[in-house]
Amino acid sequence: MPSIQIYIGQNEDIPEKFHEQYFALRQQCEEEWNGFLAPSLDYYRNFWIIPREKGSAKMKAIAVNENNLVIGFGVIFWNTMYENLDRSWFRLYVIPKERRKGVGSRILKEMVKVLPKEIKKVGADSPKHSPGEHFLQKFNEKHSYEEVIIIVDLEEAVLKDVEKEAKKQREHALSNGYRIVRVDDGDYKSHFDEEGFVKIVEQVWNDMPREDLTEEDMNITVERYQAIQERNKKTGQKYISFVAVHEETEKPVGYTTFAINKYQPAIAWQDETGIIPEHRGNGLGLAIKYLSLLTLLKETKAKYWRTSSAQSNKYMHRINEILGHKIWQSEPVYEFERKIVEELLSE
Repeated sequence: MPSIQIYIGQNEDIPEKFHEQYFALRQQCEEEWNGFLAPSLDYYRNFWIIPREKGSAKMKAIAVNENNLVIGFGVIFWNTMYENLDRSWFRLYVIPKERRKGVGSRILKEMVKVLPKEIKKVGADSPKHSPGEHFLQKFNEKHSYEEVIIIVDLEEAVLKDVEKEAKKQREHALSNGYRIVRVDDGDYKSHFDEEGFVKIVEQVWNDMPREDLTEEDMNITVERYQAIQERNKKTGQKYISFVAVHEETEKPVGYTTFAINKYQPAIAWQDETGIIPEHRGNGLGLAIKYLSLLTLLKETKAKYWRTSSAQSNKYMHRINEILGHKIWQSEPVYEFERKIVEELLSE
């Protein structure tokens, strides 16, 4: 193993002289991970000073060699409130020429060592067949879940055709007793009872396929949802949502949301899409996604639309195919018992 020093903890525990190297490495990691242009460095500089929302904790770690170069980093986070209080999630990155030398193992060992004793599981994901997945497979576990990443090249879409189909889908929804409401920048309370809407969010999140993941259902309160939204906005996210409303009851029954970050304007990031079970089968998912596509083409400068769904979510895959999405990559998610990770890292 090369001679390295690990700095770990909160922001104040990472020496300021290494911050810019850390930001550059975060950018490099994201570009390698996703395979397209990462946010500007200003995104990471801004993200550094944004506190986490209540109920969530996070630690950072960097590996520095004898030449004072940052050659790897790790982040690990966990909940301190709500649910899944016994688990954490981590991400590691080591520059290519320093891989397979034990740097990633050293970073992870130090992070796991200082986790609260209540944390019994650690989890992580990585692009399939990547060096990151190779590292995760050393813990001798099969992945518990697989996320399929899908991309639309917006420059290939024909605006006239999308306008025609979006209108058709909206009219189809209306004929089935539903209208579609646009919501800008997460301002749901101007359109709906906020508590009722957040319960729809909770249902959509908890209804997403988890395959073999052992995570608990999420408890989403208005306060928690607002905190998540506000923190994301501080990172540069601007949201546009389309909500399906059942006209007979005047209640929202599903929604889709995408975001564009001011530090990465070429990429539209799909947040989530879901229709509650009793209102499925009415074409609402396709209708609200078509309106998103139309909005991206007419109102943004985005070149790509990135979305994802569980490998097992055949319904959403079909919608995405209709919209012109193409499979980009897969990201397996692994769950490990903390004690097993500690044992293997100590060898």
